This record gives sequence, C-alpha cells and structure tokens, in this order.
Amino acid sequence: MNRLFKHGIFWAVFFWLLLLWITLYFRSLLPIDETRYVSVAWEMWHRNDFLVPYLNGKPYSHKPPLFFWLIHLGWRLFGVNDFTPRITAPFFACFSLFLTRHLTRMLWTEDRQAHHLSPIILSTFLLWAIFSTLTMFDMILTFFALVGALGILTAWRGSVLTGWGLVCIAIGGGILTKGPVILLHVLPLAVLAPWWSKDKPLKNRLHWYGGLVVAILCGTAIALAWAVPAAISGGQEYGHAIFWGQTSGRIIKSFAHRQPFWWYLPMLPLILFPWSLWTEIWKGAKKLKMDTGVRFCLSWFGSVLVILSIISDKQVYYLLPVFPSFAMIMAKAAGGLQGLLSRKSYLPIALIYFILGAVIFSLPLILPRFPVMALFQKISVLWGLFPVCIGVFIMIRQPRGIASVSTGVGVSVVALIFFVHAGIFHDLAPAYNVEILSSRIGVLQKAGKKITHFSDYDDQYHFAGRLTQPLNIIYNYKQLKKWANLYPDGYVIIYYKPDTDIPKKGAEYAQPYRGKKVALWKVEKFLQKLALLKKKQ
Repeated sequence: MNRLFKHGIFWAVFFWLLLLWITLYFRSLLPIDETRYVSVAWEMWHRNDFLVPYLNGKPYSHKPPLFFWLIHLGWRLFGVNDFTPRITAPFFACFSLFLTRHLTRMLWTEDRQAHHLSPIILSTFLLWAIFSTLTMFDMILTFFALVGALGILTAWRGSVLTGWGLVCIAIGGGILTKGPVILLHVLPLAVLAPWWSKDKPLKNRLHWYGGLVVAILCGTAIALAWAVPAAISGGQEYGHAIFWGQTSGRIIKSFAHRQPFWWYLPMLPLILFPWSLWTEIWKGAKKLKMDTGVRFCLSWFGSVLVILSIISDKQVYYLLPVFPSFAMIMAKAAGGLQGLLSRKSYLPIALIYFILGAVIFSLPLILPRFPVMALFQKISVLWGLFPVCIGVFIMIRQPRGIASVSTGVGVSVVALIFFVHAGIFHDLAPAYNVEILSSRIGVLQKAGKKITHFSDYDDQYHFAGRLTQPLNIIYNYKQLKKWANLYPDGYVIIYYKPDTDIPKKGAEYAQPYRGKKVALWKVEKFLQKLALLKKKQ
C-alpha cells in the first residue's frame, strides 16, 4: 500500500488546514449570513444574556443558541476577537473527518483502503470544502448527524447504553444547533435498521425501537432544558416562535412549491463534484456487494434524499449532513480498484476546469450581455489560465493507484478554492467587506449619534462595529422625514443601485455592497440633496 495512503486522515486534515488558511487570509465574514450569526453572538455577549439570542435588540428565534454558546466559550478563553467565530464551525468539519473514518472502520473492518480514503473523499467534495470554512450551522449539524449514526451503529453492535446515549446526545445537540431537523438525519436510519442489518439481524425489535424512543425523549429533554426557560425569559411571542416556528411552522412553510420533487437529482453531480465525475469510481460501484455497510449508507443518504425531495424548500447545503455517507460508499467503491488507472477517466473533471477557464477568458464578451454579472468586470481574464492549468495537471498526471488519485483530486480542489479567493473574490471583496462602514457606525454610536437603517437590517454591522445599541429601521422616505425631525443631527444608512435617482455625492462614506451601493449620510444633508434632485427632474 502506498505510504501516503496509510495516512489518509492526515491528508484530509492537511487539505482542511489549507482551505481554512485560504479563507481566513483572503476574505472577511460574508454578509448576510456569517455577519448576522456572529452579530447575534455579540449581542448576547454584550447584553450578558446567554439564554435568548438577539438580533438588533429583539429576540432572534430563527436559530437555537449552541453555535452562539461555542463562540462565547472562545471569547471567554481568548477575549472577544474576529478569529474565534471563524474557526468554531470549521473545527466541527475537522472532527467530522475523524468520525467518518471511524464509521468506515466499523462498517468494513478489514477494508483498510476504504478507512483511509473516506476522509480524503469527504474533505475534497467541492461543496464540502466550501462550507467547511464558513461561519454557519451546517457543519455542527453534520457533526451531530455523524454522532447519531455512530450511536445507532454502536447500539446495533451490542453496546446498547453507549449507543443510545450517543443518539441522545446527537438529538439534543442537533436540536440546539439547528432545531428538529436533526431528527431527519437520525430517525430514518434507526427505523430502517431491520433492512440494513440483515447480515446480523436485530435480536429484539421491540427493545431496539424502545431504545430509540428513550433516546428521542432524552435528547428532546436536553433541548427543552434551554427552550423552556428561554421561552419564559424571551416572552410569549418568542416562546411561540421557538416551539412552533422551529417545528410545524417551518414544515408548513416548506411546502411553498419552491422547487420540484426531482430538483436534487440533476444537482447531485455538481453537489458531489469532482468525485461524481471520476468514471473509475462508478466501475468500482458496480462491483460492490450489498453488505451491511453498503445498505447502511444507502439507508442514510437515500432516506434523507427522499424526504428532502418531498419538502419543497430545497438548498444544496441541506444535504451536507449526509455527505459522510456518500464519502464512505465512494471510498468502498474506489478501494476495490487495483493497478494503474486510466487518464481518460479524468476527462470529465478536467473538462469542467477547462470550461471554467474559457468562461473567464470570455468575460469581456459575456458581461455586456448580462448586466447582472457586472460585479465580475474587474476580474482579469488572465486568471482564466489558473483553472486551465488545473485541468492540464489532472490530464497529464498518471495516477499509479487510488492513493495518487485521492491526493491529486485534493490538490485540484484546494487549488480551485485558492483561485476563487485570490483571483475572483479578491476583486469582489470591497462589495462584501463591511468592516470600514461598521467601524464608522460604531464611532458615531459612541459619540451619541442616532442612526437609522433604510430597509431590512440583518445585523451585518453589529459585530464588526461592536455596536452596543440597536439601529432604528425605516422603510420609506415619509418615515425618514419624521425621524429626521426628531434627530436632525442623525445619520441614515441607505442602499441603492447605480441607476437609482438618489444623491450620489456628499455621503460621509459609500462603498459597493452585494451588487448595489451602500452609503452613510447625515440625514438632513441627504434629504436636502434628494429635494434638489427632484426639483431638477
């Protein structure tokens, strides 16, 4: 066996470290999700209220508090800083690599190649690589889904108390991370145990499902230990939101017919890129025996895929918690490949990189026809050489075994992420970095100035500016004039598109913002400029 292959988990962690460094070095927290979640943690911290999350001074019921608590733990140890929130969720992505390897060993004890390959495959799915460095809830949820799968497998192998105890922790932790959605990733796998455990049937199904019920109740009790006092502290509206909004309310809203039933199926090749396009792995999949491990993985991702397909509200990252099952079954399929592997099998992967390079080279021709892509006008077409070089690297590199394949694919994915950050995102960064504007807002607040926000506010300025007071929110010019009469020395944050008929010059500060412009104005000066502009028209 290739020496590199014996240390598959170390390669996976190495790729994770590279990806984490790239994102920390090249970009700030991204609005609106990353900035919002860290700002919610900041508001809880500043208020010294660790029971109820807050967004712009009001209880925030959309997410439970575990992620925020973890950020607080880091701040308690190292002080309030920008670094801790950005590495909290990624660490759970790293832990998930180890859990995936351990699950693979439990399912296929003798297949050492699959043990070493599964964390590498998981770490080099492009979608996983992207989300493993984001300050979001999904990697923490994935970790608890893995803990639940580990518990189910442990209980099946005879360690009943340990197994169901892990399931209890997974359910409790998952609910505190992202609500009852964790049940979607745990219950079907446990319910389908009679099918995937045919090689070693359950001794007593009554005891099995009884243990599952107890684990659900105990896990729910863990979540209720926070939810009940939080509902009392946050008030009736907040209590209704966390109990109803996190369960039945979300289920009802999800059937809004946003995406068709089959939406995930054509997306799977993209979701599982680049491994989904490596043709050799499908040859290995044809040779797979329908053993316990294969049925376990099929039960896991198959049940979740069907349920998520039924629910109309669909996002590609909803599948992240089942990525480990994809990685394990692909590792088993690829582990059976022997000898030299054909370069031709890389052609679909390389072709994607060549197409990406061609698109970048063609930007001068594409941008005039698609104004929506105006953000990309500053990108140099020379960056198109980078993905082309990755494609060439894939095509000319002779893989001498599955170890060579895994490291080569890993290098190509890391290189692609580097290209996106250094080549594309570097030029887009001014439109996504709100640190300067946030700092200016923070200085004004400390000076006692009143500030209002024109349109919905997603808390994107609170943490970066270390704001200590909520921003007033208004939605039309009539409200703005009334507010200006009360606070004539106040400031307004306003957004506009370049072709909008509002004042462009005279703002205290302005910058690009997510395809628009955002400006900080003295409110009286803005209204005067606006009145003059309307007279000229």
